[in-house]
Amino acid sequence: MSAAAPGEKIGFHHFCMTVDGFGVDRVLQMLADHGVTPGGPAAAALGPLQSFVRMRSEAEGGGKERTPELYFTDQDGILVQLQDASYCGGAGPLGNICLAKPEAPPHKGLLAVRDMSHVTLNVSDKARSIAFYQGLFQMPIQAHQGPNTPVFGIGRGPQFLALSAGGANAGAPRKMGIGHACMLMDGFHVDKVLKALAEVGVKPRGNDSSPVGPLVSYVRMRGEEAGGAKGGTPELYFSDPDGILFQLQDASYCGGAGYLGNVCRG
Repeated sequence: MSAAAPGEKIGFHHFCMTVDGFGVDRVLQMLADHGVTPGGPAAAALGPLQSFVRMRSEAEGGGKERTPELYFTDQDGILVQLQDASYCGGAGPLGNICLAKPEAPPHKGLLAVRDMSHVTLNVSDKARSIAFYQGLFQMPIQAHQGPNTPVFGIGRGPQFLALSAGGANAGAPRKMGIGHACMLMDGFHVDKVLKALAEVGVKPRGNDSSPVGPLVSYVRMRGEEAGGAKGGTPELYFSDPDGILFQLQDASYCGGAGYLGNVCRG
């Protein structure tokens, strides 16, 4: 997380994926082969289909000779970061030197998340974006959430990338960008999670068609027509104090069918 600069839009700034054998020159060339060219002097200045490399200094937790961090944008200007599979946000040439033992939080939380699941991108042309991401990263289709709505598996799973376009998102017109991010937890149970969220001030949204403001929660029952279970796959969303949208699911969730959304193609 980082504080937004004056006048900067509140929300998800970018998301990051990791690759084996990361090398700045190699990745930049591959991006160029797919129409992504070097852009402005900073990631924030990039237009659609441009790239930028930030050299993170020691003062920013990077390496002594700086840690390269590579960013690019897709056709909608959505910002993506690419790093080595060993990247942990720390020091060293690959950003893979982090604390030997993570620092404990100051207080025990009500819910323990164990992993990231996915990000969903709101795009202007779904077919175009599918071709771009699948062509660049060769992502396999892990599940389908309805006609022409594939879920792209990342690594060995169950992590994935989802694309969404047009229509309304939680009662409000979709804006191009990162729609939400999803985290995974053990022992997912809708009532238990909603109760824990209520204890920290996140209240259920009263009207399903009302916009999602700060500190509200809601549950979407994804049906068979959208690749869910026969009786519906519960997908739980909540917003933080800035209205940024998150999803919480069971650790086995893969974006597929079944009550827990954990039935995907083998």
